[in-house]
Amino acid sequence: MEIEYIFRFSKGRIEQFNLQFDDEDLSLQSGLGEVSEEPWMVLSNHQCKGCSLDQQTSPLCPVAANLGGMIRPFKEEISHTEVEVEVLFRERKISKCCDLQQGIRSMMGLVMATSGCPLPLALTQIDPPSAHEVDPPLFMLRIIDPGRQYSQANNEQ
Repeated sequence: MEIEYIFRFSKGRIEQFNLQFDDEDLSLQSGLGEVSEEPWMVLSNHQCKGCSLDQQTSPLCPVAANLGGMIRPFKEEISHTEVEVEVLFRERKISKCCDLQQGIRSMMGLVMATSGCPLPLALTQIDPPSAHEVDPPLFMLRIIDPGRQYSQANNEQ
């Protein structure tokens, strides 16, 4: 599965992220570019309480590593820079003019929820009642394939 984020700046600059997700578990597979290790990404640097990841097998926090790859292209930008953010998913297209931080925040929620964090309540569960308070792209995981959610629920019974 693929979700594409396109950030268009007023001076013509474009940043594009083609996020690839596993079709079965919706985990993020690629789309954020190369990850160069930064000290704040290292798992041993403030590892979350209750995190079951082993520093030998996972030297980097998967969420931090993915966020690093996501924000790197914007490191020279001012957070309130006006951009047009376009989100493409299957036949759907969501477009919004907003400040850069709002567009990044939308993609950040999706990336964090699919990065492989082992703490189920920390990142992977999005509270549906608050969906109206957040930009639609953040909640695309909940509405991606309602039919699959229905069939999975019926198979669990």
